[in-house]
Amino acid sequence: MMDGYYSTRPPPPNYMSAAHPFPPPAQLAVVAPSHGAHLFEVANYSRHRDLAARSFLCSATFDVGGCAWSLRFYPNGDNFVAGHDGYVAVAVELMTRDAAVSVVYDLRLVDAATGARYTGLEAARAAFDTRGSVEGFAHLWHCSLFMRKDELEDSVFLRDDRLVIECRIHVLNGSRVVPEDSPPPAEAGAPPPCSDLPDHLGRLLREGYGADVTFDVKGRSFAAHRILLAARSPVFKAELLGPMKEGNEDRVNVRGIRPEVFEALLHFAYTDSLPAMAAGDKDDGNVEMMRDLLVAADRYAMDRLKLVCEQALSRSLTVENVSTASVLANRYSCGRLKGACSAFVMSNGMDDVVTTQGYAGLKRDRPDVLIELLEKAVKLRKIRVNLKLSLLISSAVPFIDSIHKKRSTSSHRRHRLQVRPPLLSPPQSACAIAAAQLIILCPEASRSAATKRVMSATDVKTVSTCQPPETAQGTHVFDILGYSKHRGLGFDSAVQSGVFIVAGHQWALVVYPDGCGGEEPEKTDLVAMYVHLLRSGAKVAASCDIRLVDHATGVAESVITPALAASVRVFDPEDHSRRMPYVFMKLQELEKYLKTDRLTIECVLTVRKEPRVSKTKVFSRIQAPPSNIKQQLANLLEQKEGADVVFSVAGETIMAHKIVLAMRSPVFKAELCGPMSHDRGKHPIVIEDMQPDVFRAFLYFIYTDSMKGGVDGDGDCNRQSCEMIRHLLVAADRYDVKRLKLICQSILCKNLHVRNLATTLALADQHHCGRLKDACIKFMSCLSTMDKLR
Repeated sequence: MMDGYYSTRPPPPNYMSAAHPFPPPAQLAVVAPSHGAHLFEVANYSRHRDLAARSFLCSATFDVGGCAWSLRFYPNGDNFVAGHDGYVAVAVELMTRDAAVSVVYDLRLVDAATGARYTGLEAARAAFDTRGSVEGFAHLWHCSLFMRKDELEDSVFLRDDRLVIECRIHVLNGSRVVPEDSPPPAEAGAPPPCSDLPDHLGRLLREGYGADVTFDVKGRSFAAHRILLAARSPVFKAELLGPMKEGNEDRVNVRGIRPEVFEALLHFAYTDSLPAMAAGDKDDGNVEMMRDLLVAADRYAMDRLKLVCEQALSRSLTVENVSTASVLANRYSCGRLKGACSAFVMSNGMDDVVTTQGYAGLKRDRPDVLIELLEKAVKLRKIRVNLKLSLLISSAVPFIDSIHKKRSTSSHRRHRLQVRPPLLSPPQSACAIAAAQLIILCPEASRSAATKRVMSATDVKTVSTCQPPETAQGTHVFDILGYSKHRGLGFDSAVQSGVFIVAGHQWALVVYPDGCGGEEPEKTDLVAMYVHLLRSGAKVAASCDIRLVDHATGVAESVITPALAASVRVFDPEDHSRRMPYVFMKLQELEKYLKTDRLTIECVLTVRKEPRVSKTKVFSRIQAPPSNIKQQLANLLEQKEGADVVFSVAGETIMAHKIVLAMRSPVFKAELCGPMSHDRGKHPIVIEDMQPDVFRAFLYFIYTDSMKGGVDGDGDCNRQSCEMIRHLLVAADRYDVKRLKLICQSILCKNLHVRNLATTLALADQHHCGRLKDACIKFMSCLSTMDKLR
């Protein structure tokens, strides 16, 4: 996987160049379309941050599309191209040999506390090819400018000295390798402006204008709006608007929830997203918050929030908290979290879990939950080893049939196994009995292995963790007596210390009293000192401090800079780098340490072993459903429950909710909640110069931030639809709904025609639509269009 702890491979060349053309399509491997994601966790980042450029950490391998992949993280960049200093780099590597695969990959940083992703980079298309015999070509694709190192270290993505990198890989269909200059797939057409509905809802919660209910939670008060909470939660709906409503009280006392949890619950109710966790929060605190928030979501029947919490907790599972998560999942009927806990136990093994305090508490207080957790873990493990057990299952059938028969005959007596086992060797018999025990625990295992569904890359996420490298330190003292007699040995002549061992490698300290290296000078007064790796089967990363002992004081003083002493260098026994230069001193500088013609050198050597990368762990995905806040607000508009304002439009009555309109439009806010709001609720508000269908479509956008029929700036529309869009633009301008106005301009720009050009230009000029006006003028500037206008 890694070529030692460090790698200095050359950058991959342009594989579409003349020097490296792609082979003909007939030679390419066919790969089925698939996609998957892998999380690479770099623990103790500070212990890796000072690695040399081009030195990398490597993740465990993970499978996507039938191929093995891994990630590389370069804390100080790959340094393949000038101008990339100061950046961290990430690379994707295809580990499968003799394969040619085309993919779209996406690299992101993950905030471990909130799940937020760094999306500063776009997905990239790449062709991986490992059929060549030379490494370093198209098996590796770099993202050299992934992020500036100083920005990374100041960001929320580096929490508790831990960095999480997510890689999503989509393997493309077909057998052709896609040229590297092909753009990644993208939807046609310019996207509409981003939805501002969450911002409006969040501002409404923060500012609290128009609030009609206050929640008291352990000494803290939270202002909110009944109608919005009722739209988001059936429990809130019953408490605030239904039979459970406590008279007309404006204050509700909430028990059993911490204030910060209730605050997060309200934030999600208004914005359909979790609040950002404080940068100083610890992971344990965030996990505790998610647990409490899941309990609150269950209490108020907010199903999507409950699944979001399950998703967050499944990503934060550790051997210490998996038992607690299992109890929580069982108590609040969180089936997906249960499955994630079982998969975690299966991936990590019971040996690590049983040593935790959480497991001891689970065994003592909730043995039923423990049994269920273990059964599910065994079932998952059984699926993974099903192919290996298929032959053993057939050998164990007599055992199984006998046991099931005796179970069905009597459930009150114990029976000995009466059926004689088949004639097997002792090892085979032991395996068959183990298989029978597995199937007794999981009766479903007796079904055909061909009927079992093995989790594919599209159903799982994988995780590997890079732990900090272990270090081994040793000190060797080299005493040179009668040092003056060693002077005059000659250039490149050395005095070598005895062999000493650090981290299992043999080392020696080498001193050149008359200097070394290059062409022999006529006269030199330089003394050279080296640390020499004598024999080793691999590259060794180490740092070294050279100290000289002052015999007058007995103090050993370092003769190199602290930065040089701390820097890690690579000793390679295959070339000259097995001997690394450390000290060149002038003879005059050495004299203070030669008082008795004796030179004592102290070498402190620190060897850094390869970082330990965990095995790839597989977790079942918990996917929260898409946001449903728009649909819930649409239901609120359609059902008219709690409506408190009535509009009269061309003789038709249309009901709505003041707070929603005020939240979305400053004009509605002034009319319904400001000084202009007197007597607005007692009589219908007459809307002039607007048709009922237009006003209903306008209200639909106000509530859902989308247009009926899914027209949000893309596609063509007929003449009737364009007329509706013009009326909506006028309404958007009248009530200052900026996003709707921009969407209408975008649609009209795409549907310009000779027969509607004059009308559209006049509309743009009247309602100050600069974008639409520019499009009309550009359309008119076309010579062919001008000819038709004549």
